[in-house]
Amino acid sequence: MKNLTQLKEQLFETGYCSFNIKDMNEELYNTLSDKLGDGAHTLNHHIRYIRAKWLQPLGTENDWKTILDFAPNTKHHFNVTSPAPSDDTKHLIETTIEYENHEDGVRYCENLESNELNEFQQLWMFGQPKAPIEIKKEIHSIFSEIVDKFYNKEVKNDKITYEFTWYRKDGIIYSHTDTAQGGDVMPDPVMECSILLYLNKNYDKSHRGEFIADYGKYVLYPEFGNIALVDYNHRAIEHRVEPPTHEYGRYGILSFLQRNFVVSKNNLI
Repeated sequence: MKNLTQLKEQLFETGYCSFNIKDMNEELYNTLSDKLGDGAHTLNHHIRYIRAKWLQPLGTENDWKTILDFAPNTKHHFNVTSPAPSDDTKHLIETTIEYENHEDGVRYCENLESNELNEFQQLWMFGQPKAPIEIKKEIHSIFSEIVDKFYNKEVKNDKITYEFTWYRKDGIIYSHTDTAQGGDVMPDPVMECSILLYLNKNYDKSHRGEFIADYGKYVLYPEFGNIALVDYNHRAIEHRVEPPTHEYGRYGILSFLQRNFVVSKNNLI
């Protein structure tokens, strides 16, 4: 691992750095590992949403609408752009789906995947806005320490929103950048940084699901304790997630830290 000075230099020069929390605070690493027990899958009951985005040929308008009949107890938000900005022969369909239980969510994803016409740009599952209660204290401590070490600031833990994310086998998020207004204005007016903490125990690189940034320059595998830190002061770095190849998938905790919740430390008197 690079030392903290080197990591900070990389972060503020490139907009990205990575490390394992064990190298920063081994006690927090061990406590989080103990709290997770058998693994992050034990927290699946906190995952209640699906986010999906895909292209589908024009003339198939009714195909995606029939998905609504699959799970009548779910809530849906659909946005359909016709034609798609990148291809005038296709729809661009974006949806966020809220479901009642984890099994329904998995079946819903399987139903989406069964349509061979769908060309996915995003398909993943998540829970929000709080970290799972079982590991809430540890997550707050880890994210707060990162903000302290890299920004010399403190974070208002009661204001942070988290996404407990799960990419199933073949789940994906396409190449993109994260900016509050969708542009390249820096510093970002809303976000200070984002932190992604991986939770996969017993991970093997053959399971894939890696985070790839800056068009392949940086690669981070979802091994337990690995951190991807993205800064929004100078550059919005391109990144994507490669589809996991293992049924277990890829688990993580993600937060976009807003500037008004990352504040200067109180002066000591």
